[in-house]
Amino acid sequence: MACSPTNLAELDVDQEKRRIEEALAPLQRDGLVTLQWLEGSTWRDLQRALSAAEHAGAGCHIFHFIGHGDFDELADEGRIAF
Repeated sequence: MACSPTNLAELDVDQEKRRIEEALAPLQRDGLVTLQWLEGSTWRDLQRALSAAEHAGAGCHIFHFIGHGDFDELADEGRIAF
């Protein structure tokens, strides 16, 4: 999933996707990995995709987020920007 809010620094999403696709290409060729880019960029889009994968019996083993994040030390929790 990629998300680049307009109020934060611009990300090179296409380059990041290319790097991941290149790194996983041998595993995809061998049928060991299926790579799917999630359309949409909201937490609701993520919830829908994960729910659909679960209902299809596929599930999701790894989720890669291309975007901005932060850590709130007072709350002791991470945040991502959708």
